[in-house]
Amino acid sequence: MATSSTGNSPIVAQPGLDWKVEVEAKPLRIYLKQRALEGEPFLRKVLAHIESHPLFVHPFFGAFSEGRLNLDQVRLWAKQRLFSSQRFPCFLAAFVSHIEEDVDLRAAYVKQIYEEHGNLDPPKVHSRQLTRLILALGVSRDELCREQMLAGTKRFVDTYMRVSREGDLLKCMGMYALGSEPVIAMEMVLCLRGLQTISWLKSEDMIYFTDHAYHDYRHTAELTDVLLPFLRSDADRERAWKGIVEIIDARKALYDGVAERIGL
Repeated sequence: MATSSTGNSPIVAQPGLDWKVEVEAKPLRIYLKQRALEGEPFLRKVLAHIESHPLFVHPFFGAFSEGRLNLDQVRLWAKQRLFSSQRFPCFLAAFVSHIEEDVDLRAAYVKQIYEEHGNLDPPKVHSRQLTRLILALGVSRDELCREQMLAGTKRFVDTYMRVSREGDLLKCMGMYALGSEPVIAMEMVLCLRGLQTISWLKSEDMIYFTDHAYHDYRHTAELTDVLLPFLRSDADRERAWKGIVEIIDARKALYDGVAERIGL
């Protein structure tokens, strides 16, 4: 496999790599099987929506996995992706501030904040793990500090914060449990396919992606377990559905913005 550490030369992918293979919401599929919920209509609807969403066949992932991006383009994507990672604990905290009485529900999301902060182990803070990749790609800390959000990135970040602050618990639980956790795991797999075409990256440089691809199976289960008892009516399910749809569309907007900026 030929690779390049220069800014403008494309990174050549491994021969025969098919980036569209297995576009499946495996965390959710496994959850449904383990909980014997494979026939549950709402969860089947969510599964179908996720797996058919254009996010997962986005031109960015195709170009990345096929080695058609140069390093400057990869750097731009990584810097934009960092904005939401840095703010994710803040999104969660905004939501937690609305959970005034249900201790078990609140605990599930406080645990998420704790894990986002690396279980209070500073090198394991998730945004720091992603920063490690960005620095390994050759971005200076000064350049990283000067990066500005693209419009699609801002829509993504603003959607998370807006829904988290609205105070609609069901919409927000839907956004996190089903619109985020299984989706992030799928996103991480696609990102790893691209990163693995850069032969000189070390495994520890990609730990943000490998960890999320693994741990978000558990997060899907934990957050869906606390969501389902709240879905007592069609109206409840519709509120959760809105959160799911909004955040997946907003995540696609992030990639739309990156693709436009790098000329895809």
